[in-house]
Amino acid sequence: MHATTVALPGDTWGISGGNFLLLYWLLICAVPVMAGFARRTIRREPPPADADRTPLEADPYQVAYLNGGRELTVLAAVGSLRVTGLISVRRRRFQRSDQPVDPPTHHLELAVLESAGAPVSRPALITKAPVRAALDRLDAELRRRGLLLSEGQRTRMRMWSLPMLALGAFGLYRASAGLANDRAIGFLAFSLIVVALVSIGLLRVPGRGRTEAGDAELARLRAAHPELSPDMRPNWVGNGAGAAALGVGLFGIGALTAADPVLAAEITQQPWWAGTGSGGSSGTGCGSGSSCGGGGGCGGGCGG
Repeated sequence: MHATTVALPGDTWGISGGNFLLLYWLLICAVPVMAGFARRTIRREPPPADADRTPLEADPYQVAYLNGGRELTVLAAVGSLRVTGLISVRRRRFQRSDQPVDPPTHHLELAVLESAGAPVSRPALITKAPVRAALDRLDAELRRRGLLLSEGQRTRMRMWSLPMLALGAFGLYRASAGLANDRAIGFLAFSLIVVALVSIGLLRVPGRGRTEAGDAELARLRAAHPELSPDMRPNWVGNGAGAAALGVGLFGIGALTAADPVLAAEITQQPWWAGTGSGGSSGTGCGSGSSCGGGGGCGGGCGG
């Protein structure tokens, strides 16, 4: 026998707290499920018909940006410039070298060298105007390729936070009505916290803003260049500066640690470069516990 929660004359809006919570949690679970499906559909949209089809290996900094964003990209540039002797690092500060070496041609490397005429710290380097402009250019190039989500796609993803915000407003209205009716709202207050957290999660763009085509391209590149993996202990001097940049771009700080432990020790003393992997999370979902099925066990009064 299943107990039935019956509305009592004093129940807010004529709906018992238990019944309201049951319906409310069904909505809390339903919205993120629908949002997750819609967001996956957006990430699967094909690249534009006129997208650049040049192999991504031609620009290792596009690879680094696709994998780990701005921080990893600047790290790849610094690693490459160290191989060629164009930049030095001391006491966690970078500075352009005066050695007579052929200047680089990539716009990001030129921007890093321009910004490192005097010793500059890692956090300051990425904020320099030439570096920011070079990174913005890489971002735009990857969006045109369809490997990063466009601004319109990101907006459509974030729009799914609006139903959750509306659900939160409805819950607040119920809570205020319940308080005015001298009803307990403990479980409803907890539900509102969950709604707020899910709303914040839906404002995030999953997978570092990559499309599914971007994920597939990263997987292809890692499979095509196993020799740059940290497990292979790559020789940056022998492989060249381009391979150094591509190795860091594909495999993150681990590639730097394997090939240039001195530079890695300088960089990793602070966690600013952390989190340069390839995964991402959409932040959606109700959780896998019993939270989506509960709500009727407060005696009919905790839902306002």
